[in-house]
Amino acid sequence: RNALLFNAGIKAVRDAGAGAKIKPRVMLHIAQPENVEPWFAAAAKAGVTDFDLVGISYYSKWSKRTMGQLGETINRMRHLYPADVVVVETAYPFSPEGVDASPDLLGVDSLIPGYPATPAGQKKYLTDLTQLVFAKGGVGVVYWEPSWVSTPCKTRWGTGSNWENAALFDFKGEALEGIQWLATPYVHPVDVEFRVPATAGEAQRFIDGDFLGGIGARAMTRDGAFWVYRTRLMPGAKVTAGTAATAQAV
Repeated sequence: RNALLFNAGIKAVRDAGAGAKIKPRVMLHIAQPENVEPWFAAAAKAGVTDFDLVGISYYSKWSKRTMGQLGETINRMRHLYPADVVVVETAYPFSPEGVDASPDLLGVDSLIPGYPATPAGQKKYLTDLTQLVFAKGGVGVVYWEPSWVSTPCKTRWGTGSNWENAALFDFKGEALEGIQWLATPYVHPVDVEFRVPATAGEAQRFIDGDFLGGIGARAMTRDGAFWVYRTRLMPGAKVTAGTAATAQAV
């Protein structure tokens, strides 16, 4: 049933974009990296395959995965599916406590060693996370929610904000240094192409290597007299890879 609903929604987006100047991209967004690979595998098995972006939420409070493990998930996903991978939700507190009566969702239970709940710690988390995402082949990071500052507004949980200590503005509404994470000069991967001469009568060739993160051999594409596999790797990266006529033989 869910596959039918997803595919109907995706078709509606494609149909709307077909007659418009703006061609919307379709993102499927899953919370926490440990849920991403099994969810997408089940979705693909159920016939949900037409998407352009993989969205991942990452909050250390609710995830059992480290930042490094998040990076490995991103790397595997971008090789498993023809889609860009984005960390589309993340946040980090600049203070262990807020300033209003509404309970804060991110506190000391959300901290990662090496990243204190300070303005500098918040910025370091964001810059390190973003560099990790790029290094592993992801294309971006979205902060949620940068402007959820404290106000006299009321919700069912109290007066104020549940997030004011994790916004990108301090308790006086001034921008924190963490917002400069957007202006950091990050190092990006470069395009890499593996090329193997094709032999007469060869129907297919597969490649496997440590850069694939353990997902197994991937099919190469025929390009004239060569079999080709294209990806992105960090400048100076050293990899071990091999090819064979069958996935089992690599």
